[in-house]
Amino acid sequence: MTNIDERNALIRICHQLYERHLLSGLAGNVSLRVSKNRFLATPTAIRKSELQPKDLILLNSLGEVINGNSRPSSEMAMHYAIYHARKDANAIVHAHPIYATIVGLKEIKWAFRVTAEGIAGLGPVLRTPYLCPGTKELAQIVGKAAKLGKVILLQHHGACTFGKTLEEAFSRMDTLEHVSQIALKANMFTDPKILSVKSANILRNLMGEKGSLEIQDVTWQS
Repeated sequence: MTNIDERNALIRICHQLYERHLLSGLAGNVSLRVSKNRFLATPTAIRKSELQPKDLILLNSLGEVINGNSRPSSEMAMHYAIYHARKDANAIVHAHPIYATIVGLKEIKWAFRVTAEGIAGLGPVLRTPYLCPGTKELAQIVGKAAKLGKVILLQHHGACTFGKTLEEAFSRMDTLEHVSQIALKANMFTDPKILSVKSANILRNLMGEKGSLEIQDVTWQS
């Protein structure tokens, strides 16, 4: 049995995702790397707001259930792609935030330069084209995007964020949604003021961040 503290922490994040309106219905999934080849994850077809520690499942690196009575989400392939691409990824949140999903559909690549928080708290933001959820194609392109940044907008399908801890992954998702809401409202003006590249780079250097300041599109090649 996985440490109860890890189970409780994952359940707490799931409940916070609902409280922050980042999830609805049966959508979304969260996972945690508990050892090199063991992953604690939310099961499929259960509302995350109703999950209890006993409902979580423990998986190996092949996606096989080691402990638990539920089926894993088909989106675990996407999680595994991120874990494989980034050794510093220990927790992943996939949610369906309203404003961030809209930003993923609009051509406002400067969206996360509207606040210092967006620059310092998110790092490079990647965007993938729509690919059917649960497919190997989606997993492959998300793994490709994860090599470039820890925040990934999935067109028509929400977003993924990851970090060294569950709190870090959740905080990125929460920040992503908050800044997306500001960006969309700023976009209502004909000439919105955004932070200059110079100002943004000064802040990013202080935070140890690198990469593009604009939303980067990750292309799919079959």
